[in-house]
Amino acid sequence: MAMMTRHLFLHGSFTLLSGIGTALQNWRKKIKSNTEANEEDDAAEQVEKTTQLMQRTERIKTFLKGQAGITIGPLSSKGSVDTKLDYDSACLVTRYLSSSRPFSQSFDIYLSQILKVLSETVVAVRTKAIKCLTAVVEADPGILARNDMQRGVHGRFMDNSTSVREAAIELVGRFILIKPELIGYYYDMLSERILDTGISVRKRVIKIFRDICLEKPDFPKIPEMCVKMIRRVNDEEGIKKLVNDVFQNMWFTPTREKDVQKLLHKVVNITDVVAACKEHGHEWLEHMLSNLLKKEEDSSHTPVEKACRQMVDCLVENVLRLEETNISDKSGTSSRLVSCLETLYLFAKTKPALLIKHAITIQPYLNIKCNTQGDYLVVHNVARILELVVPLMSNPSEGFLVQLEEDMMKLILMHGMMVLQSCVSCLGCIVNKVSHNYKLVRDCFQRFFSVLCKLMADHKQDPKSQSLVTGRPTLLRSLFTVGLFCKHFDFDSNEMGGTRVSIKKRVFDVFMYFVHHQDEAVKLKSFSGLGFFCIRHFDFMLGKPVKELYHETLTKRDISVYVRIEVLKNLQLYLVEEEQKMVLADAEWKKLGKQEDLKEMGDIQSGMASTIMQIYLKQVLESFFHSQSALRIAALEVINLVLKQGLVHPVQCVPYLISMGTDCEANIRIKSDQQLQDIDKKYPGFIHMKALLGFKMSYRLQKLIQQDLCEPIRGITGVEAPKALNSYMYSLIRTNRGHRRAFLSTLLNLFDDTAKTPLSELVYAADNLAFFPYQMVEEPLYVMHNLDITVSVSGSNIVQVFREALFPNRDCTKVFDDEEDEDVDNLLGKNLILSSNYVYTWGIVSLHSKGVVVALGYRNHHMV
Repeated sequence: MAMMTRHLFLHGSFTLLSGIGTALQNWRKKIKSNTEANEEDDAAEQVEKTTQLMQRTERIKTFLKGQAGITIGPLSSKGSVDTKLDYDSACLVTRYLSSSRPFSQSFDIYLSQILKVLSETVVAVRTKAIKCLTAVVEADPGILARNDMQRGVHGRFMDNSTSVREAAIELVGRFILIKPELIGYYYDMLSERILDTGISVRKRVIKIFRDICLEKPDFPKIPEMCVKMIRRVNDEEGIKKLVNDVFQNMWFTPTREKDVQKLLHKVVNITDVVAACKEHGHEWLEHMLSNLLKKEEDSSHTPVEKACRQMVDCLVENVLRLEETNISDKSGTSSRLVSCLETLYLFAKTKPALLIKHAITIQPYLNIKCNTQGDYLVVHNVARILELVVPLMSNPSEGFLVQLEEDMMKLILMHGMMVLQSCVSCLGCIVNKVSHNYKLVRDCFQRFFSVLCKLMADHKQDPKSQSLVTGRPTLLRSLFTVGLFCKHFDFDSNEMGGTRVSIKKRVFDVFMYFVHHQDEAVKLKSFSGLGFFCIRHFDFMLGKPVKELYHETLTKRDISVYVRIEVLKNLQLYLVEEEQKMVLADAEWKKLGKQEDLKEMGDIQSGMASTIMQIYLKQVLESFFHSQSALRIAALEVINLVLKQGLVHPVQCVPYLISMGTDCEANIRIKSDQQLQDIDKKYPGFIHMKALLGFKMSYRLQKLIQQDLCEPIRGITGVEAPKALNSYMYSLIRTNRGHRRAFLSTLLNLFDDTAKTPLSELVYAADNLAFFPYQMVEEPLYVMHNLDITVSVSGSNIVQVFREALFPNRDCTKVFDDEEDEDVDNLLGKNLILSSNYVYTWGIVSLHSKGVVVALGYRNHHMV
C-alpha cells in the first residue's frame, strides 16, 4: 500500500512538472510574440519619427538655401554659383556653428598658453612657438587682430634672436594681405624692423612692403613705405640689389601705350614719394635711379631708360594740366605741381638727355608771378632743370637763348636767395657753355660790386651814416650776389675783357672788410659771399687772412653760433663742389682715358681739397662740442664729407665720432655710427685704439648737453629699458676678446684711487659699464672680478681716507666702536653697487673665485 502511494505521488509530481513546463513554454511563446509585435510597432514609430525629422531638415535646408540664394546644379556644371552669402558671412556662419564644439570653447586658454611660451628663455622653444602660432593663424588670419596677439608678436619683433624676429615677421607677412585691415595694426611695428641689425629681417620687411605696394595700391602709407625702402639703397649688397629690383619692377618697367592709367598711377606714386622725401632730401632716390641707369650703360636693351622717358613725358603733360587747372580755379600753385617739377629735376640730374625735348616747354614757367612759396619753388626747379638740359641741346635757337638770359637777369634782380642761387648758376652754365655772352654778366656784376665799393667807402668815412641804414637791404643782397657771380665766373679771364687791377683781389678785400661789421646780418652775408668766392679761388683759403679768420671764428666761444655755422657751411659747400668736379672728371676720364697720359696730366687741384681740410680739420672737430644742436649737425656734415672723400687719415676722427654717437639728436647718432662702422670694416683695430679717448670725449659732450640739468651727468639713455650711451662703440669692439678686455680694463682703472678721476666722471663710467650690451657671461664676470680686486686692494686705503676726513682729531689706529665701523663699512659698500647691478641684471648668484673668469674666458657662453 505504501509502495502504491509512493508511486502515485511520484507519477503525480512528474505530471505536475510536465504541466508546469508546458505552461512555461506556452507563456514564453506568447511573450515572444507580444515582444515581436511591440518591436514592430516601435520600429514603425521610429521610422515615422525619422521621416518627420528628415522632412523638417529638408524644409530648413531649403529655407536656408533660399535665404542664401544658392543654386546648386549637377556636379558636372561649369557655371559660376550665384549666392547672396559672401565670404565673410560664410565665415561668420561657420564660426557660429563651430562655436559649440568643446575645442572652440577652450581656444582662448590654449592660445594664451602658446603666447606665454613666446617668452621662454630658450631660442629654439620661442621659434617653435612662432611656428605653432603660424599654424593657428593659417586657420583664421583674423586672430592677428586680437590685442594679446599683437602684444605677443610685437614682443617677438624685439627679440634678441635674429631667427625669432625673422619668424615673427614672416608670420605677419604671410597673412597680412589676406586680411587687409591687419596692415594698419602691424605697419608701425614692421616699419621699425626695416632698420633691424639682422640682414634677413630687413630683407623680409622689404619684401612685405613690396607685396603691400603691389597688392594694395590704395593704402595711404605707401609713399612712406617707399621712402623707407629707398633709404636702404646704400645698405649691404644683397639688400641694395633687392631694393633696386623692387623699384625696377614697380616703377621702372616700360608700360604699353594703352595702359595710360597704369602709367599715370606710377607717376602719381613717385611724385608722392618725392614730396614725402622733402624734409630728408632726395639723395637715396638719386642713388637708386643712377644705379638702375648705370646697369644699362653698355647694353643695347634699356628698359629702365625707356620707362624713365615715359614717366618724364607723362610728368610734363601733368605739369601742363595742373597749370591749366590752377589758372581756371584762380588758385595758387598746387603742391602737386611743385612735386612734379621736383621729380623732373631728379630725372634731369640723373640723365639730363631725357628732358631735352621739353626744355622749350617748361621755359615759360620762369615768368610766373610769384606770390606763394610754391611759386618760388616752381621757378627754382625750372631754373635748375634748364641749367642741366640747355648745354646738351643741339643748336638751340638764338631767340630761345636770348629770352632765357633776359628771364635770368630779371629773376636775379628781383627774387630772394633760393631763386637767386639757382638763376645765377643757370646763367653761368648757359653763358660759359653755350651763348658766351660775357658782356651781359660783366655789366650785371659791376652793378652790384659798385654798390659794395660805395657802401664800404661810406662806412669807412662814417660808420653811423644814414645812407648805410637805408642801404642795408641793398648791401645784404649785393654781398650775396657778388659772391655767387665770383663762384660761377672768372672776372680776371680774357673772356671777360681783362683788367689792370685784379678783380678777385678787390672783391676779397671788400668781403674781408664786411666780415668784421658790427651788424650780425651783414657779417653773415659777408661770410656767405666769401664762401662762394673761395670755391673758385681756393688759394685764398690757404692764405693767412682767411685761415686766421676761420680758426678764430670756429674756436672762440663768444662768437655767434650762426656765424660759426656759416663758416662750416662754407667748408661744406667747397667740399660738395669738389666732389661734383671729381664726378665730372671721372666721367671724362672714362671717355678719354685711353688717349691721356697720366704723367702729363699735372692736376694741381686734385690734392688741394686734402691740403685745405688738413688746415681746418682740428677746428672743425672741436667746434662740435657745443650745446647748440644746429652747430653740431653742421660740423658733422663737414666731417662726413671729409671722410667720404678720403681727404684725411680717419684715425684722427675716430674719438670725435665716438662722442657723436652719444648725442641726443638721432640724426647725429645715425650718421656717426655709420662712419664708425665703415672705418671698422676698412681699418680693424682703429676703434679700439681711440676707444678710451672717445669715451672721455663723450663725457665732455654730455657735460655740455646736460649742463642745465640739476642731476649728475648720467651715461645711460631711456627709462624703462636703460641703455649705455656708448653701446654702439662697445658693440664694435666686443667681437675681439683682447680689445674688449683691454677697453673694460681701462674703464675700470678710472676707479683706482691713484687715477684721481672726478666723481661725476666715475658715475658716467659706471652707468656705461652697467648697461653695455654684453653678449657672453664672461663679460660681466670679468668686470665683477676686476671690481672685486679693486675693492680688496684699495678698500683699506679708502677706509683710512674716510676715517681721517671724518675724525681728524682721533688716532686713526684706534679701533672704532661698532657704530663707527658700521658707518665706514656703509661708505665702502657704495663701491660695490656696480657689482650688485651685474648680479641683479644677469642673475649671477656669486663670483666664487677668479678661476670662474679664467675658465669662462676660453669658452663662448652667450647670454640668453
